[in-house]
Amino acid sequence: MLTVSHSTFSHNLARGGHRGSNVFGPGFGQGGGILNVGAISALTVRLSTFTANQAVGGAGDAGVSGGNGVGGAILTGGNATASVSHSTFSDNQAVGGAGGSGGVGGTAGGGGINNTFGTSRLFVTHSTFTHNQAIGGAGGTRAAGGLGHAGALENGSGLSAGETTLSVRDSTLTNNLAVGGAAGAGGTGGNGAGGGVENLTSGGFPAGGTVSNCHITGNQAVGGTGSPGGVGEGAGISNRGTAVLTVTGSTVTGNQALGGAASDSGNGGDGLGGGIYNEAGGTLDATGSTISGNQALGGAGNSAGKGIGGGLYLADGRKVSVKDTTIQDNHASTSDDDVFEAQPGPATHFGISAPAHVTSGMAFDVTVTALDAFDHTAVRYRGTVTFSSGDTDPGAVLPADYTFTTADRGVHAFPGGFTLVTAGDQMLTAADTSDSTITSRAIVTVDPGPAAPPGGCARDQEKPAPFFGRYTLADSVLIENRSTAGAGGSDGQHVGRGRSIKDTAIEDNHASTSNDDVFGDCPP
Repeated sequence: MLTVSHSTFSHNLARGGHRGSNVFGPGFGQGGGILNVGAISALTVRLSTFTANQAVGGAGDAGVSGGNGVGGAILTGGNATASVSHSTFSDNQAVGGAGGSGGVGGTAGGGGINNTFGTSRLFVTHSTFTHNQAIGGAGGTRAAGGLGHAGALENGSGLSAGETTLSVRDSTLTNNLAVGGAAGAGGTGGNGAGGGVENLTSGGFPAGGTVSNCHITGNQAVGGTGSPGGVGEGAGISNRGTAVLTVTGSTVTGNQALGGAASDSGNGGDGLGGGIYNEAGGTLDATGSTISGNQALGGAGNSAGKGIGGGLYLADGRKVSVKDTTIQDNHASTSDDDVFEAQPGPATHFGISAPAHVTSGMAFDVTVTALDAFDHTAVRYRGTVTFSSGDTDPGAVLPADYTFTTADRGVHAFPGGFTLVTAGDQMLTAADTSDSTITSRAIVTVDPGPAAPPGGCARDQEKPAPFFGRYTLADSVLIENRSTAGAGGSDGQHVGRGRSIKDTAIEDNHASTSNDDVFGDCPP
């Protein structure tokens, strides 16, 4: 057990040897300030400062990859436990070693702290991380640059069984950087992931992270230069593999994911998830947080890279829950400023597309769309929708309950399925029959039918049933004949007064203006 209190660690260096070896593999640099490894290892750090410490991987010979640099200030792992409180980490670096000709650059992980492999647990409270860096190693000729993971904090499983656990609360992570290594000529730039925090699974072992009441601001994830440039992903937080991440009551603002610039006239890299990046298979639960003012920008090149998901990039939304969270004013250079979702999540509500105004008694169309938490179409929705309205008139018509099918892909139209009668604003409601929280409402204004023209009855909105019965023509004139007298004479007409029509069918007549069948005073 090691307890560190009121101490300063400054400008220390852990460097991996040239093709050297240790328990972590050839040429690794680990724990620039403190190395805490082993099942019985327990580290407590409080009220201390870590500044400009480095963990640097060794360079590789021709055809050999560079060594990894992990834990610029602290590396803890191998079933160890570490607690850090009221401490400051600034300007520390984890740097991957350069690869030899044809060798990939080494990986950098955790510019501030790296918690890795086995059942290792890291608890961070009331601490500050600023200007820490994880820098992937340069690749050799025709080889890729190394990965740059987690400018400030990395939690990653691998190497041995067990779940690594990270808890960060009441802390500030500002202006940290994760950058992929530059590629050798003809190689691909390394990816930069998790400028502030990265939660990562590897080797099939789980990892779980919790971020609560934290400020994650101004961090960057930048792809390395190459042909193409590397990907920059999750500038604030990156959740990768099948890792599980919970974010509560935190602010993720002003972070930037930037694709790597192209070299050798290649294409720029993509910038994905300026605020948070959630990889396919990852589980993300965000509650009571703010994700704003973040950016996802593509790298420059012969063809510029894509910038997607300025606030959130969700490679799989099926395991994502976002509640009571503000996502706004983010920017992406290509698409989806606030949220990008490659694989939409489950339905949480409906969208109802209906006319704003309808005529009383006239049928109209409605389309219902199942939507997930980010208003993306829930293409896998297979639930049953039922309808209700505020119109109690017996002439009102609603469709029968409908069960969505695979072919619907979350969208179904009900042509002519609705009729409302009572004039005024009427509420239409669509709800899932099994889950009442999946619902939506729409206001439809019902306008009355046409008013009666002067001297006659209202025009029919639809063709009425044939008139058959008694109709009395009161004070009407029937012109039976019209003849014209000779020169100097006058018109003559035979006029008779209409009396009644009995047991007579009056139908299928036409008038160019109104009242196809009968014009006269309306019947009583």
